[in-house]
Amino acid sequence: MTLIAQFGLFNGILVLLLIMAYSFRRNRNINRIFLGLSVFFVWYTLFVVLLTLTKEILNYPAFHRTGIMSAYLAIPFLYIYSRNTFYPGKLWRNSD
Repeated sequence: MTLIAQFGLFNGILVLLLIMAYSFRRNRNINRIFLGLSVFFVWYTLFVVLLTLTKEILNYPAFHRTGIMSAYLAIPFLYIYSRNTFYPGKLWRNSD
């Protein structure tokens, strides 16, 4: 189980770096930044899960407190990314 989590952490960093690098290149596409933030919060949640599985969370208890918040923040950023991808226009609307 820890090997799968470590593989996910490694690939998550690679994907996160690629998304952020390409979002700041030519045109400053703010939409990709929301995708990068969503991937980062999923990666951070997986990092806290790996710390919990290996019992290293006992050495770093602050990560345990922030892990659940990052899990809840991944979905709103993914929603903003998908909404702005399929319905481009204003970034924030009154319904948000």
